Amino acid sequence: MKTEKQTLIVNNAIKDSVNELLETSIDERGLPVFGVIEIEDKNGNLVKAYKQERFFDAEDYRKAALYQAKLASNHKILANYYTAEFERKHSNF
Repeated sequence: MKTEKQTLIVNNAIKDSVNELLETSIDERGLPVFGVIEIEDKNGNLVKAYKQERFFDAEDYRKAALYQAKLASNHKILANYYTAEFERKHSNF
């Protein structure tokens, strides 16, 4: 019989595998089949959810665009940070 910790580990592994499958599913154009939107859970917290784009309504497109814009902003911040750190640590190049 599984312990609670073992069950949690298995459930997390299943969740990670499903998320990876959803994130890597692409159509014939190379675009994602599932869009990521943020929705509120029962406690009012924003959580990531996957939804097939063919079922999107106007609000889902808005949410998906906002989520992607947030990712792009975070990636830009990291790119600037790594560039600055490279220049600071390796300015003799």
